[in-house]
Amino acid sequence: MLGMVAALLLTTAVAATPSPSSRATPAPSGGTTVGTGDVTFRTPGTFILNNKTGDFTVPQNFTIERPGSNARADRASGNFKRKIAVLTGNVVMHQTQPVADKDDSIKQATQKPMTITCKELTVDWAVKTYTAVGEVHVVQENDTVDADRAVLNDETHELTLQGNVRMHQGVSRTAQAPHVDYNTQSKAYHATGGVTTLFPVPTPSSSSTSAPTPKPKRGLRL
Repeated sequence: MLGMVAALLLTTAVAATPSPSSRATPAPSGGTTVGTGDVTFRTPGTFILNNKTGDFTVPQNFTIERPGSNARADRASGNFKRKIAVLTGNVVMHQTQPVADKDDSIKQATQKPMTITCKELTVDWAVKTYTAVGEVHVVQENDTVDADRAVLNDETHELTLQGNVRMHQGVSRTAQAPHVDYNTQSKAYHATGGVTTLFPVPTPSSSSTSAPTPKPKRGLRL
């Protein structure tokens, strides 16, 4: 019986050992910090990594950081070898600027900072894409977007929105469509399939629409 327990503990320890290509250090306030390339993972609790397959699991609060963006969630899983992380539960992602490309030159991922909230977020840091699903809400300056699914591409600056898309650009323009392609730099969008766009109609001022007041007639002198 003791031999079985010892074998189980040894297997668990090996599975939790970071691969040589990654680094694991204690976080300043406790917990674990794991880094691979330009991506850093932080959690106040347990980080379980399978050294052979590259699979990892974080059963509690989790943050992933890379140049130009960061995201947090209640829990996460993924694979280091495939460079994919799936964040689940109360996901909040902040897209900032600038972003360093492979040549260490600086470029802007978005013209202005952007925040995305959703139920689940898949981060593919190999191709620099973020796929959000479930009550997706996007905020950039005075613009907001709601959709069932959204895919952000850091390379092309394109945000593809699908399912019950509702866009509000400032307080003056609203659009609804099943599918919208939105450019995070130019803020231009292309909507397809049953598009409804609302524009405010200026209300004429009362001075321009009201009839002129007649001048009072002078009374006759006797």
